[in-house]
Amino acid sequence: MELDQEDLPEWACGIAGGAGHRALHGALDDIAALYDRTRALQDEVTTRLAEETNRRLYLVSLVTTLFVPATFLTGFFGMNTGGDGAPHGTVLAAALCAVSAVSTLLLLRAKRLL
Repeated sequence: MELDQEDLPEWACGIAGGAGHRALHGALDDIAALYDRTRALQDEVTTRLAEETNRRLYLVSLVTTLFVPATFLTGFFGMNTGGDGAPHGTVLAAALCAVSAVSTLLLLRAKRLL
């Protein structure tokens, strides 16, 4: 496709002959190169941020894994289930904990999260 003099911007019209076309195409090539470089830098920054997020998430999961048993034990033994009204309250509480753990596992598998 050939450009007419009227299609060129003002700064390129002052340049004689094919030099205007070369200057315009050179400027367009520079813009395309800058766009490609910007895209590459953006991808690199995105990758670095994702890696940092993954490292932090890994640390949070480790801390959670370490504290879940202690949390469960303090919660389970903190319940007052062996009172006068329900002689098998501790067994029922343990069964309730097991049922909730299994139902959570099944729900996670149904949602394809596990």
